[in-house]
Amino acid sequence: MRPVRCPAPEPATSAEVAAATGDVAADGEGAAGAVAWLVDRAHLMAPDELAPLVDQAARRLGATGARVWLVSRDQRSLSRLPLGAAEQPADALGLDGTLAGRVYRSTQTLASSSDGPRLWVPLLDGTERLGVLELCHHSPELLEGLRGPVTSLAGLVGELVVSKGQYTDVFERVRRGVPMGVAAELLWRQVPPLTFATSRFVVTAQLEPWHQVGGDAFDYSLDGDVLHLAVLDGMGHGLGATLLVSVALAAYRNARRTGLDLVATAAAIDSTLADQFGDDSFVTGVLARLQGHRHPEPAVRSPPPAAAGPRRPARRRSPRRPRPAARARRPGGHGRPHLPAAR
Repeated sequence: MRPVRCPAPEPATSAEVAAATGDVAADGEGAAGAVAWLVDRAHLMAPDELAPLVDQAARRLGATGARVWLVSRDQRSLSRLPLGAAEQPADALGLDGTLAGRVYRSTQTLASSSDGPRLWVPLLDGTERLGVLELCHHSPELLEGLRGPVTSLAGLVGELVVSKGQYTDVFERVRRGVPMGVAAELLWRQVPPLTFATSRFVVTAQLEPWHQVGGDAFDYSLDGDVLHLAVLDGMGHGLGATLLVSVALAAYRNARRTGLDLVATAAAIDSTLADQFGDDSFVTGVLARLQGHRHPEPAVRSPPPAAAGPRRPARRRSPRRPRPAARARRPGGHGRPHLPAAR
């Protein structure tokens, strides 16, 4: 299997020259017209129509074609969405040693000339990296003029990958290099996106091995200037641990959305686990709330984290020496322990 090459070079038309050097697309519309054209068709778009419609939208910009590449679940390679059922699969592109991988890692648009001029553009959902968009053209000069328009197109494609991915298995199959276990199948549907960022916060996480994860989970939520964080670890491994941590995750979200403080939230999780699983199962974890500020204000100490489990969490107080943040507490699910916030 080989990556699909750019269409054979053809003489540039006056409309294509206008599309690449000004604000006019190949059909005479404005540069934003290609994006608007795709938006109009997105409402009733079937998920497997995304790749061919993105290709058509790119042609309206003046390109000779476009391909959508999605990152694998293990964050090691990029796989291409097929334009149709009859199209032969392409080889995956590794994140190491390829220009496409460099674009994915750096989130910068880069050009290449091998196998025909092309632009590689990062596909993002906010700040979460989804893959790259490959834009082809027969003229390097005209292709360079499409950097601005294709960035807007790639932004829309990233949003469509996320929204349409809720209704199909097409994107998920492309992203899986190996089969996923049942426990991982359940858990990946429970956790939020792996990366989230604003001007004040950056949150990123990964579960490994991605296809065999069991009892580990994380969650976060940004409410105004407060970032809520949770890292949970269910007892054991496999499906049993996933069921345990899934209940803990649901109890955490319920308590958080109810407005409980950290200590009350930990107690609510413990109560739910004890009622459902008894004293033979438990979940360890760390809950935290981080206070940010939209504008410069006097420093306010963030609420300390609440911890449950055998580990001794530490809060960094100086660049050289961490100090213990709390004594080890009984894990959640063992008789509704009192969980005071870390001192």
